[in-house]
Amino acid sequence: MEYTKELHKRMREQTQWKKAFPTQQNEGAEVKCLLDEIDRLQSLTQWVPVTESQPEIGEVVLVCKDDYAPIVCEYSDMYDYSRCGQGDFILHGDVIEATHWMPLPLPPEGVK
Repeated sequence: MEYTKELHKRMREQTQWKKAFPTQQNEGAEVKCLLDEIDRLQSLTQWVPVTESQPEIGEVVLVCKDDYAPIVCEYSDMYDYSRCGQGDFILHGDVIEATHWMPLPLPPEGVK
């Protein structure tokens, strides 16, 4: 069986249905927990349009700019203080006009 969005949706619906039957409550809770974790992990690997949201000031993220390969930048407010809490994506002191961003993945276990 292959994971698809349709399978995910069907499993969510089954989890809601099983809440009505106490004997199946634990199984439904386990499935819901797994589905919630899948949603959380998928959200970590989704490109976010800069028009929808921005990272926290000081956060280092992966950004895309037009047709360029993704690059690592810091989101900083060091250049334009007039925008009240908004920042720029900075790479080597230059402002990058990014279209999308996403959090960096966690480093491998044991790497500091």
